[in-house]
Amino acid sequence: VAMDDLSPAGPIQAVEILMESPSLAHVCRMHHAVIRRIQTLVLEQAAQGSGPPDLRMQYLRQIQANHEMLLKEAQTLRDQPALSEEGPATAEKLLNIYRQVR
Repeated sequence: VAMDDLSPAGPIQAVEILMESPSLAHVCRMHHAVIRRIQTLVLEQAAQGSGPPDLRMQYLRQIQANHEMLLKEAQTLRDQPALSEEGPATAEKLLNIYRQVR
């Protein structure tokens, strides 16, 4: 897999990670953990003096912030009482969150 939007120098080789769970909140948490780990690895490499790869760290931070917001929204929807009238709207909101996480 090649990522086009992480490096100003052009596409970089990457590994695609498939995360599956019946819980949208768990998928959001896993995605958040992967993004945090990437940030940590880049910062550790910079601290060792080898210089960080030419990555758009602000882009990674924005991804992380977006997924934190989506996780909170998914948790709020999950914790709402299941009212029959709002069920379809809640399901649609959760589906929209899932699409954004993907």
